[in-house]
Amino acid sequence: FRHPIERAIARHSSFIKQHRSGQPEADSRLAQMSLAEFAQSDYSSKDWLTRFLVNKRRERVTWEDVQKAKEILRKKFLIGLYDRIEESIERIERYFGWFKNGPLERECHQNLIAAERAHDTEDYMYE
Repeated sequence: FRHPIERAIARHSSFIKQHRSGQPEADSRLAQMSLAEFAQSDYSSKDWLTRFLVNKRRERVTWEDVQKAKEILRKKFLIGLYDRIEESIERIERYFGWFKNGPLERECHQNLIAAERAHDTEDYMYE
């Protein structure tokens, strides 16, 4: 999981980059959309994980839906936190019996994590 505000900023950044790209589907007017405008727009995925878990893509999400989604997560998912990704990867590996603490595996993980973190800092919000 990622903090909802961080996730919203990353999604907004990706949206802006997409519309600044010069591709045929890009819309320069949308590239000017502020984070607040994006969050209130139909382009934003409001509570996307809950909607996905309870299969409500467009309908209004209720308190019961939120409780159902929490129960699904509790019973059927291994949860990792984005800001604690190293620990999360190790936890998932141990659960599935994949954990190997060899230097090659650790280096591979560190390289993947570093690449993802570098991608995050390319976000225009960090400029």
